[in-house]
Amino acid sequence: MSIPATNLWIIDQNAGMTITDSMKWERINTLRKSLLVASDWTQLSDVVLSSADIKNIKDWRKTIRNITSGQGTVNPDTIVFPDPPFSLNT
Repeated sequence: MSIPATNLWIIDQNAGMTITDSMKWERINTLRKSLLVASDWTQLSDVVLSSADIKNIKDWRKTIRNITSGQGTVNPDTIVFPDPPFSLNT
């Protein structure tokens, strides 16, 4: 299941907090960095993965890295983080 960025601030909004676009982008950047760090192990040379898995992971990581490229021009409410092609619990 993909993660809509709006999940990052919906609780605060429901509690009556005003969440600015700047705050939203800060949370998006934090999740982006966390996902990349959590998937760094997939880039190690001793990890045994199929060529299809390697391609899927590289494509996913590129999408995650580029997710903030629209900062300042894209409405942060439209950002959706794609599911990783692997388990982040490994």
